[in-house]
Amino acid sequence: MPIAISFPSKIEAHADSAALHLLSPRIPTDKETVELAGRLHMKGTVVDEGPLFSVRSEDALLHHFHATDSIRWCRLPPRGEDHRSVALNIRDEAKLRSIAEEFLSELGLRDKEATTVAISYGKHDSVDQKESRPKSVISSAFVNFSYVFQGLPVAGPGAKAQVEIGADGKVLSFYRFWRDTERGSATRRREQRPIVSWATAQKVFRLDPAFAQIGEKAEVVVERARLCYMAMPPRDVQRALFPVYEVRGRVATPQIEKSHFRRYIVAMDYSTDELKKYGITNRQFRGSCRVL
Repeated sequence: MPIAISFPSKIEAHADSAALHLLSPRIPTDKETVELAGRLHMKGTVVDEGPLFSVRSEDALLHHFHATDSIRWCRLPPRGEDHRSVALNIRDEAKLRSIAEEFLSELGLRDKEATTVAISYGKHDSVDQKESRPKSVISSAFVNFSYVFQGLPVAGPGAKAQVEIGADGKVLSFYRFWRDTERGSATRRREQRPIVSWATAQKVFRLDPAFAQIGEKAEVVVERARLCYMAMPPRDVQRALFPVYEVRGRVATPQIEKSHFRRYIVAMDYSTDELKKYGITNRQFRGSCRVL
């Protein structure tokens, strides 16, 4: 007997059709990484670490990913010091957004598809010898960006950016994970196909092997679902942005009180061979519509 799964009647984003947008992956050169390091006021040797180039200077570390041109960077505090121990003295969120956007713009990394979605805060705990309890201060703000492409949100680890801001507006770290959709043929070559219905996606979700062995007494609740594009991790070569249903929810069993999950269902009818052509593979794919 199949387990009971409850679904929301409506999803947060939807379209009747969408396009699979072809991308043109490229590997950034070491000269480009040197130029990027220069814009970040870094001096160091470029090291090829396989999936990425790295540059380390006295006060910063840079990672430049081969497959996507994505970037991760952070300041390195002087030995024995911690730049996150100083309390954040800017709490105006409009000002924090402005600092983050200006920082990315100066680096040429302010993508038109990116929009600020949230600001979170980091705390630093320190112990004073005169006090028995640790002292906690808000030490930094994280300005987070999400991406929207062709009217749909982009989900997955390959579509996000974040800027960490410390005292006096100093940027402590940032990452920008994204694939350039303007390079090559992304906006000129696209394959338009109907979207698999939400009802069909629910049937495919029920076939997910992750829920096949948890027993009849389990409770699976899909809390949120939306149609979006999928961006794979920045280390992965991806030849196309493709639409998926992003499904979030919780599962509970007699042994597990509550566990949250996130699944992606390919929302266009493609064969396994077609998906492989675009670098989209996963052993959990089932049927013509697949669970990632």
